[in-house]
Amino acid sequence: MGDRPGTTEPHLSVLSAPGLAAWSLHDRDTGACLAFHVMADDEGFDDPRIPKDPRSVSFITLPEWS
Repeated sequence: MGDRPGTTEPHLSVLSAPGLAAWSLHDRDTGACLAFHVMADDEGFDDPRIPKDPRSVSFITLPEWS
């Protein structure tokens, strides 16, 4: 991740919903979106852009269970 602007490890966000999943990477210093991917179910979590050991992660499931 050293070739990206800002911090060395971006923030990883994951969204999971029935039949749909998405992830995005954001620079933790600037908030700039570095990568975004939407997929059916969970295909695509093997993308090489996803950091192996992200510094911070947020995870959202839908429908929201609270």
